[in-house]
Amino acid sequence: MKHVRHILLIAALIAASLGKAYSLTTDELGRYLGVSSWSSRVDLVAESFTTEIWTIKDGAPGKRLIEGMTAWNKKPEKGFTVMIGTQNGKYRVVVAYGGGVTMSTSDQIPTFSHTLSQGLPETIKEGDFPLFGQPKMLGNRNPSDITAFTNGFLLRIKKK
Repeated sequence: MKHVRHILLIAALIAASLGKAYSLTTDELGRYLGVSSWSSRVDLVAESFTTEIWTIKDGAPGKRLIEGMTAWNKKPEKGFTVMIGTQNGKYRVVVAYGGGVTMSTSDQIPTFSHTLSQGLPETIKEGDFPLFGQPKMLGNRNPSDITAFTNGFLLRIKKK
């Protein structure tokens, strides 16, 4: 964690020293640090659904990493953000709910050699949404289809 703080400080100093010549965007800094993020809103009635994060294993849901609670979705209009980065060569997943609750987990999944991903729509409903992962070498390369991945991470919105 100390290492990440040093990198952020150096990046901020470089950006400040460049003045008007160039400023780093949040997305650029995230890419440099190896952090991906997705934000959306769930278009369902408050407290009627859960937001979960699952692994993808061989094109299917693997194990649940984060199990949400309906109470965390009191204000779905505020949305949520999922962030996935690396920590000690493994992935770390964080979900920040619009109501103020943040959940995180470090998994034993080592970083992938290459990845495939896409963004989330501005609003979503119930369903499974692949976030990113290691694509299969042959065949389907559709990032919205879970069967395109050998390993990865999945957002699941589930009605209660």
